[in-house]
Amino acid sequence: MRNLFTLLLLAILSWSFHPNQAFTQDEEPNTYLVVDYMKVKPGMGQEYLEMEAVWKKLHTARIDAGKTNGWAVLEILMPYGVNNEYNFVTVQLYKGEKQLSNYFDGTMMEGADKILSKEEWAVVERTLELRDMVKTEVWQMRSGASADDWKEGTIQIFNFFALKEGKIGWDHGKVENEIWLPIHKLRIEDDLMEGWGLYSLDLPYGASLPYDDATIDFYSSMEQYLAPYDWEAYTKKAHPEGDMDEMWKKTQEIVSLELAEIRRVVDSVGFE
Repeated sequence: MRNLFTLLLLAILSWSFHPNQAFTQDEEPNTYLVVDYMKVKPGMGQEYLEMEAVWKKLHTARIDAGKTNGWAVLEILMPYGVNNEYNFVTVQLYKGEKQLSNYFDGTMMEGADKILSKEEWAVVERTLELRDMVKTEVWQMRSGASADDWKEGTIQIFNFFALKEGKIGWDHGKVENEIWLPIHKLRIEDDLMEGWGLYSLDLPYGASLPYDDATIDFYSSMEQYLAPYDWEAYTKKAHPEGDMDEMWKKTQEIVSLELAEIRRVVDSVGFE
């Protein structure tokens, strides 16, 4: 994988106003991930990836033009099955609201007709034949940490969280940053993971949505993800005077983990 985590993980962002949040930030522009959820037609996985490889040229041109900062395509490893709502996602990275607005302008970049060959445009024209666009979400990064060798990461554990009644994103951010981030930093130092990030769902929003926030755990491989470690020891090291049961209880009073989804990076560009 090339250059996937720099802007996702190295920027430690504070909170900005959102229907579920109450912090502001002054120094760095907000970092946004636009995630498109794809359902690829049965038996068309390889053709779909070949099609995305052509789209990559267009995304590269948009990055070069300053329209976006990165693009990646990821395969859903778990859950797996014919009943899955989607089986691939693409991610586009934007820095600041002005750049994010480029996603919504709905126009092809000027000069795009010269980027691809006639044969490549024929592949692009098969997009709707190969996959259905299930939904699009905009996530904003809130905080994170990463290893020096973050470029080695290919596996993401995307954890969807729902806020408990009466709780807001500020509450979730507080427990994640005060309790769990110090533990993740120790695991990163000991090469047990490549990075971690906290995100809020900015768009769409509303009471009918099944989740509000997410964390992403980044790993170099499935082997690193599956490797056993002493969770209690790391908790005690990060919080010598803390009570592990109380920390879990405090977290569970604020959010519930709705789904932990395993994703594998297939291709990417940008994220410099």
